[in-house]
Amino acid sequence: MSFANRIYGLLGKQIRAARQEAGLTQDELAQKVGLTRTSITNIEQGQQRIHIHTLYKIAQVLNKPIADFMPPVEFGQTSIADQLKGELSPDEYGQLSDIFDE
Repeated sequence: MSFANRIYGLLGKQIRAARQEAGLTQDELAQKVGLTRTSITNIEQGQQRIHIHTLYKIAQVLNKPIADFMPPVEFGQTSIADQLKGELSPDEYGQLSDIFDE
């Protein structure tokens, strides 16, 4: 499993836990954020990458800080930017590494 897939898997698990804690079904969450139930299912299973604006909507509906959904910055010895380097374009990698170097 690639590093990116692990990130989305962890993110999905966090979203699912928060949704269940809020007492919402996948369909109810989907309606509130403008997605289909299938999209919510795929996001929760880590099979669908999520846009940042959608993540903000989900956090708002679930009344959680967005940081609650994010995996830790470090997975082992290297930073997320370094672990994703092979999966990102040079521009995307530069932007991501700039964020983590700040």
